[in-house]
Order: sequence, then structure tokens, then C-alpha cells
Amino acid sequence: MDREDMRKINGSAGDRDYTAEEDTISLLDLFAVLVKRRRLIIWSTLIAALFIVSFSILTIKLPPDSRWNYLPNIYKPKVEVLVKAGSQSGSAISSILSSSGLSSLAGLLGASTGTNSSAELAQALLKGNTIKDQIAEEFNFKKRYNITKYPRTTERKIINSALDAEYDPKSNILEISYKSIDPVFATKVVNRIVELLDKRFKDLTLEKVRQKKKFLEERLDAVRCG
Repeated sequence: MDREDMRKINGSAGDRDYTAEEDTISLLDLFAVLVKRRRLIIWSTLIAALFIVSFSILTIKLPPDSRWNYLPNIYKPKVEVLVKAGSQSGSAISSILSSSGLSSLAGLLGASTGTNSSAELAQALLKGNTIKDQIAEEFNFKKRYNITKYPRTTERKIINSALDAEYDPKSNILEISYKSIDPVFATKVVNRIVELLDKRFKDLTLEKVRQKKKFLEERLDAVRCG
């Protein structure tokens, strides 16, 4: 191997070492770049922090319903309702039968109606449209939300998105809440929902009592005549 070949070999090895050194970036090089650009980094951070703080203050100062308020505060008042286990209608019928001297039949009726869940009835009423439609009418949702098309469907969608009901079977507590950017409005709505739920619950329970009472009276008359 002559001297010219040796130079070529040494030259290629030197090129490889030089390229490897170029591709390697040390931490000192990165730190040097950060130090060099320190003013840009500091000012960019300060401007971003100032923008975020200003935006937060603006969302607090602006009215919740302003179109410029992109992050309004959401309020969610809630009401906890203790739902008694068992059926009020069953107990009422049982007392009627007991007073008529049919205590054995009252005991059987109590056992059969004890499985009725008042909580399920309350949740079904909240999922239905009767209470929702009355709320939308009383609080004039059309004007409040500027509803022009499909008012009934739109009103129900608004209430469905804001209304929440959760039942805890261990404590027999039904928690009803309504969220809105207006705390006063949300409080009034959730209180009114509870009032309407109580009224509907009592009406349905009394109607059920009347139907069972009528059925039992007819059965008793049939037994006596027979």
C-alpha cells in the first residue's frame, strides 16, 4: 500500500470524525442559545402571562350573558330531597282496609306494594316533559333564549342540558340541580322544579289510591253479594 492510499484512508476517517462532531449538540450549546435569546423568552412569557390575567379579569367583570364573555361563571344550585322508601298509596290503602276489619288483606297488600319505588317515580317525572314544559312556560324561555324555531323542542333541550338528578339508594336522597350563568335564575328554576315534582307526585299518588280503593270496594261488594 503506497502513501497515496494511506492518505485516502486517513482522509476518510477524518471526515467521519468531523461529521460526527458536527451532529453532536452539547448542553452547553443549548444553554448558550437560551442565554443569547433570554430577552425574547422573558418578554414572550411576560406578554402571555399578562394576556391570560387580563382575559381572566375581563371574564369576571363582563356580564355573564355578554357575547364577549367566553368563559362565564357557571352556577349550579342543588336541592336534596329525602325520598321515603315504600309506597304511600299502599300504606293509605292498608289503613283503609285495616279500619274495615280486613287486616289480613291489608298485610298482603302492604307486602305487595312495598316494592314500589318512590325514587323511580320521581326520576321518571323529572325525565318526562310535563314539568319541563311548565318550567319553560313560567320562566318564558322563548324570550330569555330568543327561541324562534321549534320552541318546544329547543326548550326541552335547554332544560335537559341544565337539569341533573341523582339518587343515592343508601341515604334515599334525591339530589336535583340546575346549572346556569345566572345564579338567581338557576335557584328559582330548581326550587320551582321541586315544587312541581312534589305536586305531581302527590297527584299521581292520590289518583293511584283512589283507583285501588275503587277496585277494592268493587271486589268487596262482589264478595258480599256472592
